[in-house]
Formats: sequence, structure tokens, C-alpha cells
Amino acid sequence: MIIKFEKIENYPNLKVVDSTWRGDNTDLLVHAELSRAIEKLWGEEINHGDIISFEISATPINGLSEMFTIEGKPKMQLGGAMYTNKTVGLQFICEILLAYVGYAYPEHFYLRRL
Repeated sequence: MIIKFEKIENYPNLKVVDSTWRGDNTDLLVHAELSRAIEKLWGEEINHGDIISFEISATPINGLSEMFTIEGKPKMQLGGAMYTNKTVGLQFICEILLAYVGYAYPEHFYLRRL
């Protein structure tokens, strides 16, 4: 699936542009810390109004994707889980991003910049 984020003026947060397969609202903001990690994965400066796109999958994407691996058990009360990645290190991934992969917390998921 494709996941798109928009940079919001005067805020450190990214906004999810499209709804997930489960129909979540498109006005969802990504936590500031996770927004910084996503911007780091993007690798270039992102300006107000820019829309960035990633392909997100439960399986590797043509060998060009970054793998995230779950660490420990999901934090159900917080709505997410801790994942580790070689670029961003240990990172809390909110379930809104994981909803693009599927209904459960996968052991691995993969992101590829588009």
C-alpha cells in the first residue's frame, strides 16, 4: 500500500493524507518523534505543503525497502509497538501506520521511498 504524508506549517508533525484500509480519518497527525523518523527515512528536507510517499508492506519490496523489526510486545494501551530499524534505531510505531500493513502487529514491516 502507499502511504502519503503532508508537512504541516509551523508544526513538527506530519499529517496522513489518505485513509487506511480500515477507513481511518484523513486528518490524523503522526506524533512529532515518529514524524522526525519518517523525515529521516525520506532523506531530504521537507517543506510546508510537501507530500511525501512511501510504499509500506508486510513483505520486502524489491530489495529496496527498509525493514522494521518488532521489539517486545505491542503496547495495546498506547496503540502501537516498538520497532527497530538501521536508519532510525528503536522507534515507537503507532498503529495508524501499521494499519496500512494489516490488522495485526507484524514481526517485520517494510518501507520504501517513492
